[in-house]
Amino acid sequence: MRKIFLIAVIFTQIISLTANAQQSGALNAAIQDVVRKAGANKQGPMTMDRLLSGQTSEIATQVKSWMDKNEEAIIGTRGGPFQPDKGSKLDYVTTQKGNRIYIHVLDWKGQNNIALPAILDRLVTRAWFLGDDPDTKYSWGGICRQSPWGTLIIDPDKKQGRVIVMEVEGNPGDLAQPRLVQLTEGSIVRLRGEVAALYGNLTYVPGPDWIDSWTGSADTVKWRVQAPKEEQYEVALTYACPTLPVGTEIEITAGKSTLVHPLSYTSGWAGDGSNFRRQIVKGSLRLTKGENTIIAHVLNKKGKSEESAMKLYSLELISPGAKKAQAEAGQLAAMKRASTKWFAATKYGLMVHWMPGTYPQRGPVKPFPDAVREFNVNAFADMVKQSGASYLIFTAVHGIQWFPGPSAVHDRILPGRTCNRDLIADLADAMEKRGIKLILYYHHGVGDYDWSKASGFFKKDKSQFFQNEYDILAEVGQRYGKKIAGWWFDDRYPDQPFKKLWEATKVGNPDRIVAWNSWFMPKSTEFQEYYAGEAGQRLVVPEANYFGSGGPAEGLQPHFMIFADDPWAHNYPDVDIVAPLYQDEELIRYVKAVNALGGPVTINIGVYQDGTASPATLRQIQKLGHTLGVLE
Repeated sequence: MRKIFLIAVIFTQIISLTANAQQSGALNAAIQDVVRKAGANKQGPMTMDRLLSGQTSEIATQVKSWMDKNEEAIIGTRGGPFQPDKGSKLDYVTTQKGNRIYIHVLDWKGQNNIALPAILDRLVTRAWFLGDDPDTKYSWGGICRQSPWGTLIIDPDKKQGRVIVMEVEGNPGDLAQPRLVQLTEGSIVRLRGEVAALYGNLTYVPGPDWIDSWTGSADTVKWRVQAPKEEQYEVALTYACPTLPVGTEIEITAGKSTLVHPLSYTSGWAGDGSNFRRQIVKGSLRLTKGENTIIAHVLNKKGKSEESAMKLYSLELISPGAKKAQAEAGQLAAMKRASTKWFAATKYGLMVHWMPGTYPQRGPVKPFPDAVREFNVNAFADMVKQSGASYLIFTAVHGIQWFPGPSAVHDRILPGRTCNRDLIADLADAMEKRGIKLILYYHHGVGDYDWSKASGFFKKDKSQFFQNEYDILAEVGQRYGKKIAGWWFDDRYPDQPFKKLWEATKVGNPDRIVAWNSWFMPKSTEFQEYYAGEAGQRLVVPEANYFGSGGPAEGLQPHFMIFADDPWAHNYPDVDIVAPLYQDEELIRYVKAVNALGGPVTINIGVYQDGTASPATLRQIQKLGHTLGVLE
């Protein structure tokens, strides 16, 4: 009898638990329904009656209880500007009210972050969890990180149902896609994924900045542009296309204008499907004065249905005035480029990413000014000399915008980011004594929120930001003169005043050579001398015409850059630099192949915070030097 009683009790508990789970599931479904209704709302401020229509009275009562904590993010809102695309791994909804965007994450799916589209024309002024103090310590560095590669929202706890509040300058509705892009006379406008609306299976990859998953004609991208007057615009596409049967085309329309461009296999060094080329589309688009909608989709897609026809990086609109200015700029750049003969005659050089985030072999990271003060320049310079390198690329600024020396311009923009010791001057002197050319690596710091905010990057008009960059480059150039042989600029942001910045790179030494890193995209500008060549771990050499007429790097001095051990920087605590990534003969063959193209190879090596490198990597590079005859 006792057993029967226990079984009955257990059975009753199971029924109760099942009922509670079902009720909880019904409530969660109801709450998600409410959130989705609010996110889709385009009919004016949301009301409670509209939200709860169709719900049972019991569920409606429970939803109202949930609403007591989250009402601000629902009632009185409209649908928010951001919605996940087909390729998103997360399920989220956004609502908006005033200058606030509310991000409702319905399922983190094991992750702790969401990458929203980039916001490049205004500041995200604050971010916090609904219910917390808006000025909580988590606002920056823990909740929201604004950058050109996307707006990263982070919840370390991955709490279901928690709402993130993001305050922005201006009207959040302006951020909905497709965003309105203003065309200006005489300039080229590049339409990319962060301002587009995507339909069908299309996905936008914010880091590399391309639109992918072109699997059929229903996959469509739309842009909105504001034209100053009615005019014919030439169109250029930058895309990567894998090997596909002939016949796939892309159709581009604007009003009554339609262009059709055949897609072709794009070759290079980054691997099939990732070799980007820029192609001019035959014909032109007529845009009317005012707002225009540009639509692109593929026609007659060939190959497997699940394979993407291409990765589209940008669609350029080129007015007649812009085309003329572009041609004149190309002629001017070709005429004024500095000689690269000394660079072409070298076999290889070294590069190090030494910065505030560089770790010692063991123990905590020292504050950057202390690391700068204690850096053993002579020991480091001897190491570079013993490697057989003909030049060194050293990081002037990378990651957080800290300059390893004094700088009046940096102090004016954001005080507290400079050092008393002038490490660049000491390093330049040490390299000069050893007959080694010094090239400076520079990144303009747009991943550093405090710097981006202070320098003006997140303004719609970025002229202040680029004037600040000009001032920094001119200050550095004037101070170090001929001791700095060149610049290597990181970042693929294509809308820079390259001519103006190039002029700043020549201050103090007109013979400096310059490269703007475009990764495996076509060159960003004519105003440079050599190809940046960021190949990473790819020991691949492109065909000779890559640098020839019509090639992605046409007119530039050949050059490639690889890392030998750590992937660019030693940013890991309490571990050794990794072992060399290649066999000796692999490295030797690769350097010889690039040399045969007419250029050197830059070998990036990991270094600890004290500037020391891996003995195993140095032995391999010395063997390379002996083989190539640069070391006895």
